[in-house]
Amino acid sequence: MKFKNLYTNEVYKEKQLLADNYEKVVDSNNDFTKVILKIGGFCFFMLFITSMFIPSYYNLRIVYFSVFLILAAFYLLIKLREKYVGIWSIYVVFTAAVVCFTLTGSFITPNDIGVMVLALLLTFPIIVLDKSIRIILTEFFFLVFYISMIYLHKAPSLVIDEIVNSIFSFVLGVTLGEYFRIVRLKNFELERQAHIRETTDVLTQLFNKRKLFDFFIEYENGVYKEPVTAMSILDIDDFKLYNDTYGHQTGDDCLRQIGLCLKKLEGIYHLTFYRYGGEEFVAVLHDPDIADISSVFEKINQAVRNLNISHSAVSKGVVTVSIGVVPIKYNCKPNFEQLLDNADKALYSAKRTGKDKTVIFCDDFNEPDIHGHYSKVHT
Repeated sequence: MKFKNLYTNEVYKEKQLLADNYEKVVDSNNDFTKVILKIGGFCFFMLFITSMFIPSYYNLRIVYFSVFLILAAFYLLIKLREKYVGIWSIYVVFTAAVVCFTLTGSFITPNDIGVMVLALLLTFPIIVLDKSIRIILTEFFFLVFYISMIYLHKAPSLVIDEIVNSIFSFVLGVTLGEYFRIVRLKNFELERQAHIRETTDVLTQLFNKRKLFDFFIEYENGVYKEPVTAMSILDIDDFKLYNDTYGHQTGDDCLRQIGLCLKKLEGIYHLTFYRYGGEEFVAVLHDPDIADISSVFEKINQAVRNLNISHSAVSKGVVTVSIGVVPIKYNCKPNFEQLLDNADKALYSAKRTGKDKTVIFCDDFNEPDIHGHYSKVHT
């Protein structure tokens, strides 16, 4: 299903927006679910207390207390296991509520208008964020179930009024729900795009330095769960000379090409690249099972070389990169400032020994040798 963006003239697919903003959609549904459960739990607990003092409610005290316990248990389940709860939770809550109030209105209060069910028919499409077709089909099921029960069990004088009211609530709920769902999804998308702009380098389309430091903070705080196997600094060889030879506009084109190349390598080798500044990039390797770390980064050397970006001012005739790599021990909480410093030392060694190569920093080489080398060189 397509709909028009409320803020621009672009046309978005609802399915794509839901997929791009899935976490926010789930969080929104869970937040509303918890609010509904808290309100429902409070209401049924008060009904249970009231039933102890009002004779007409006394026979329902067990029902009220049982519903209160169920709502409280489900609330705790979502609260404690929120990251495992998907969109289905809000469907369960609304379905249970519609069934409960429909049966109550049909068998316990058949002479009263089913106000609660009408309210649920109105609010369900407005509150829930999901595919339109799924929401409408669920809403239609609620409507058919409610009309069937009131037709069979409600007082005849109320049946027509109940049917008209429920259809009106259905139509109004679906119409308003479509509008508000679009607005909320658009707001999620605007927030997502704003976050992307804040954390993405415009020129290379890689993550920027801010995103790198966000990653450091998340990892140190235990938020980031992926393994970190190695960190490296990549530097384009003789890039100042390239700019002096071809001009800064061509230099920007060179950075774009290399950024696109690195982006393609991310998914292949479980890498994340960040533009660190100028012609420098930071790469983080996330593959704990890799046997030879140097081989991964040598593939980066080769990939940049294979771009065949002409650089007539150097002997190789093409743009190349030098890479300094620091392996990270398994289950070791890294000091990222120290890692970057060591990667920079390894990069310096690569530059001093011919460029266009990968150098692995080793713990045994804390000080440079007489040639200024910090580690073994992999060419």
